Amino acid sequence: MLAFPSAIAATFIENWPVDVAKLAAPTISVELDPGDVLVLGSHCRLFRDYFGDVGGGELSERFVREASGALKQMPDGAMPRLGYASWKASMIVNEPICSFRDLMKVMTRDDPRIAKALIRHAMTKEGAWLHLRQWRVIPPESEFRMFIRKRQVIGISQYYANDIFPGIEANRRDLVHSLNAFAAAFIDISHLEDAVIDVWAIPDTSNAISLIEINPFSALTESCLYRNMDVGGFDRCLRFRAADGSVVAVAL
Repeated sequence: MLAFPSAIAATFIENWPVDVAKLAAPTISVELDPGDVLVLGSHCRLFRDYFGDVGGGELSERFVREASGALKQMPDGAMPRLGYASWKASMIVNEPICSFRDLMKVMTRDDPRIAKALIRHAMTKEGAWLHLRQWRVIPPESEFRMFIRKRQVIGISQYYANDIFPGIEANRRDLVHSLNAFAAAFIDISHLEDAVIDVWAIPDTSNAISLIEINPFSALTESCLYRNMDVGGFDRCLRFRAADGSVVAVAL
């Protein structure tokens, strides 16, 4: 298994420019030693299929100390993730990580996506990072996906494509204004020509926008209310579902 392609690795939090990171939730990042990668991987069946029984082992004292210290700086809790992915398949549902014990409950569960990332890190000896992100409750109706190509926004969609959120339609003019302003700020400081970014339109803040994550502009990235990731299919609109379930497109 080869290293992550540069277009994918560039989306990892550890590779974000400082100014881009400031657009997102406060995050404390802790580097994983090669031995830590093996320890975490040993809890995943897919990882064991590649490397055999590497044994449970113990995480390095440095990692435990730094991760524990980071969590103490986040009294409201954190959400953990690697650069490549979060433990979405095995997260403690709707609960923040508040202690190292909580963190271990998540990191030691078998998660195929995490296993794939750890396999790459183990084979290539590339650095791996755990990111502890300040816990936030993001209502589904406030999450949007932006599609950026050659530093231009070519489309925005509600993230949960099959749901109906009346608030989006009622607030669509303000949303378009706020999303456009955020996109301009992101593009100005971004290290990427092409990207798909997920953002949070924070309620009760005049639609202030916060960056959630960056994804590669790829056929493998979910296109939400756009039919596919074919560049020709984007129309520079905000797309959302109306009350009758139809898809509405509002020009950006």
